[in-house]
Amino acid sequence: ALDMQAAVAAIACPAGALPFVHYRDARLLFGARDPGDGRPDDGARDMVRHCYRADLQQVLLAEAHRLGVAVHVGNRELVVPGDKRNGPVARFVVAADGTLR
Repeated sequence: ALDMQAAVAAIACPAGALPFVHYRDARLLFGARDPGDGRPDDGARDMVRHCYRADLQQVLLAEAHRLGVAVHVGNRELVVPGDKRNGPVARFVVAADGTLR
């Protein structure tokens, strides 16, 4: 939907399975290790891909900048609850300095 398959494919490799590994020591937590299937990623097929989170964040950040989208980090979301039927009444972003955006 974001038309970013080629950009993600450039930093990823195809995965036949999706193992879950510990983020610090790569210890296998669930599933099976997947070395990939050896096929090059053409960037067009919908598929599961392996990539480092930091690399994916850089791709997403570059696309946001290309589109002129402001990115703010260090914020928290404050939700003022509403009723269960209508969802939240209001959402605010609380900046790192405590101000509302």
